[in-house]
Amino acid sequence: MATRIALEREFAASPQRVFEVLSDRAFTTRRMALVPEMSAEVTSFAASPSSMELSVEAQLPASWMPAGVGGTPAINRHEQWTLKAPSAQPVAAGAGSPPTSGPPPTTGTPTVSPPPADAPAASPSYVGDLRLVVAGLPVTCGGEFTVHPWQEGSVASVVLDVGVDLPMVGPMVERMIRDRLEPAFAAELELLADAVEA
Repeated sequence: MATRIALEREFAASPQRVFEVLSDRAFTTRRMALVPEMSAEVTSFAASPSSMELSVEAQLPASWMPAGVGGTPAINRHEQWTLKAPSAQPVAAGAGSPPTSGPPPTTGTPTVSPPPADAPAASPSYVGDLRLVVAGLPVTCGGEFTVHPWQEGSVASVVLDVGVDLPMVGPMVERMIRDRLEPAFAAELELLADAVEA
């Protein structure tokens, strides 16, 4: 059974502003350097206002692994982000209004009207597929890094499942990796907050 990492950070800024910072090449280099012992290097990067794809090569420090697993395995991190358009939010005609005189309403599909013309535009979401692959070890790390609208601003979240297919010691190794990755991703969210608010 995989071990899950789940983190989130709220922002006063819009999802568009958060993704603008997140998809900046210089900022990407900074966030990948937050754990110096991993010696991370951005090997490919491409971004637009609605998408981002990047790959990072790093080393898994020996201190992250249990005794008996020697060396510093290579780890590849890949993120592929896409824009998710806001869902239309039509309003059923008369919804929330007091009843008026006249014949009783009929059953069936309600009449639907579009939002008012002066209603504020809904913000999009940005969804990033997040994968980490450790060379030569049965370790799988997969999940999502997302930015969604939240109240007047936005929220960024990281959900990552860590799985280790090793007899007997698998759960222990999962916890060890989780205990290292969780503060690393928390630091990324704090760095993002500082950059967005700067």
